[in-house]
Amino acid sequence: MKIDTIAVIVKKSCAVLSIIAIIGLLVLMLASWIITSVNPDLPLRSLLSSEGIRWLFGHASSHLANPVGVGLLLLSFTFGAVRKAGVKELFCRDKQLTYRQKFALRLTIVEGLLIVGALVLLTLVPHAILLGVTGTLMTGSFVHGVIPLFLLSITVMSLTYGLVSGTIYSLPKAFEAMASGLRSFAPVFVLYTFATELFYSVCFVFLW
Repeated sequence: MKIDTIAVIVKKSCAVLSIIAIIGLLVLMLASWIITSVNPDLPLRSLLSSEGIRWLFGHASSHLANPVGVGLLLLSFTFGAVRKAGVKELFCRDKQLTYRQKFALRLTIVEGLLIVGALVLLTLVPHAILLGVTGTLMTGSFVHGVIPLFLLSITVMSLTYGLVSGTIYSLPKAFEAMASGLRSFAPVFVLYTFATELFYSVCFVFLW
């Protein structure tokens, strides 16, 4: 399946799911108001009450600023960098790599090994910086930053390959490559916005 076909399917799916999330949010707002008005003794909170309205306005930004949103943002950078750098050509068996591409690949591998080496020094040696207070990785800063670190590493390695191989021929083009990922992920971000608000609204009404 071609990339353009996949992109069209993703856009349509995100549009449909976004509409469903919006309708779900509106239904939840109305239903929570009606139910709490008819039976105020139920352990529910209304989104249209004074408390609910203050909650909606006061937490709208904090709802979106969560690890999922950060992960999607970094993933879009990585997607744009990988696509524009021409990394997928490395996996084409019928395509012969040029000398410049081979050199770029070797340099990128060395860069990846350096990143792994630095990560080992920060996590696995005794008294490593990223170890938690208990001396393990699971309670330290490493757990919170491993996914962003992985995505940023792939982004940097892809841009290095692109700049050296010539598929990305300037630093402004490198920034443009990452920005192209944002354009590709725009439908996903729209869906993420409405889905996140719906999720936290459900939690407000039924759980918190």
